[in-house]
Amino acid sequence: LYSHLSLQERKRNRTQKLNYYTRSYIIPREMLDQQSSPSYRSLFFSKADNTIIPKKASILLPVMLVLLFKDVSSLLPTRPLHRRFGATKSALSASSIPSWKDLVFATKCEEHELPIAVDGRSYSSDPCDGNKRPTLYRERHGWCPYSERVWLALEAKGIEYDTIYIDNIYGRPSWYGGNTPQMKWEDGKVQSESMDLVREIDRRYEGAASLYPDDIQNEVINKGERAFKSIFPKRSRPSSRAAFLFRSDGSPLWKNEFEKTLKETDALLSEIEGPFFCGNRFTSADIAWAPFLE
Repeated sequence: LYSHLSLQERKRNRTQKLNYYTRSYIIPREMLDQQSSPSYRSLFFSKADNTIIPKKASILLPVMLVLLFKDVSSLLPTRPLHRRFGATKSALSASSIPSWKDLVFATKCEEHELPIAVDGRSYSSDPCDGNKRPTLYRERHGWCPYSERVWLALEAKGIEYDTIYIDNIYGRPSWYGGNTPQMKWEDGKVQSESMDLVREIDRRYEGAASLYPDDIQNEVINKGERAFKSIFPKRSRPSSRAAFLFRSDGSPLWKNEFEKTLKETDALLSEIEGPFFCGNRFTSADIAWAPFLE
């Protein structure tokens, strides 16, 4: 901005800094000299009063973020490192902070086979054929609430699984058949329908907390799948983009029908005591509703 000022304005602003500061931003020379590289310094020019002025306003934000991060990095909390690696606060130094090699050894992550997460259209055949882990085939853009249900269930149960992203808009891979979501289990069986998959995930993997607890199973089903089917409008489009605002043929829902849905949903939510649909426990009822209340 400074370069666009006339010579007269420049002279006036040299003596009246307050006016000048409304046109530009000042960075202390000490911070720039000590904490930035020569390439950053080349983006600035000096003033006689030991300050630095950006040549272009467009570079100000990234430069300030870099300088600010470097300036405050020493203030970041380090307590988790003390606890994990046995260092006291007074003894913590650059030499006591674990290296990447130390972390790899401590976590044994190199011995762990990472799950696959790839775009299905990049392959001429299913890249997860023969895998030992279950595979989730889900819509790649994150717009499919039914895919989100299965995704939530897998994460809630802490299961290791592979993911194949399926493009439902611009073309599914030739080797893929059916809609999303689908699961291919370890035994090679393929299954679809979101809440059927949620129930099967809960049945197959019993390690984590159940999504259908025996003592409240009826409540979970009534508040989850049954309530969802009865409240949300029929023959409407369920996309996460404006979910249930349009019918399957593209025509909009009647206003009174949509308002009725909102009122009944709000009434159901008002009955809830606790952070989840069934109190303090995360269940399949939350999985059934969450993608549509996003």
